Amino acid sequence: MKNETMTSTDQIIAWVIWGAILIGLFVLQFFIGGGIPTGDQMENPPTVMSLICIAGVAIGTLIRWLVIPKLNGYQNLLRAMLVGLALCEGSGIQQIFLLGKEYPDTQKLIFVLAVLGVVQFAPTYFKKA
Repeated sequence: MKNETMTSTDQIIAWVIWGAILIGLFVLQFFIGGGIPTGDQMENPPTVMSLICIAGVAIGTLIRWLVIPKLNGYQNLLRAMLVGLALCEGSGIQQIFLLGKEYPDTQKLIFVLAVLGVVQFAPTYFKKA
């Protein structure tokens, strides 16, 4: 593989992608999910559905802190960032559809985890080579 150097344009592209994903997560929550969930929690949320939602954030976190620090080159960093962002945002989308309005506290928790998952991918690791 050839030696890639990152330019300031590459860094700007990474920041724009990250910002769009973060804003998109809020847009989806407010327009498709009807805003921040409110109301009374039913007895017990479905454990399997909750774990499916949380799994994306967990795998994304592993990618961010175990895989990305070992990568070199703009293309490899960008690919890993996009996979991790997709997993974290996917968790935010899944909580809207899999859990439903009956479990607002669980929905809020998973939404916050998804937002934190996306925030951790802020492309500060895209340094000029």
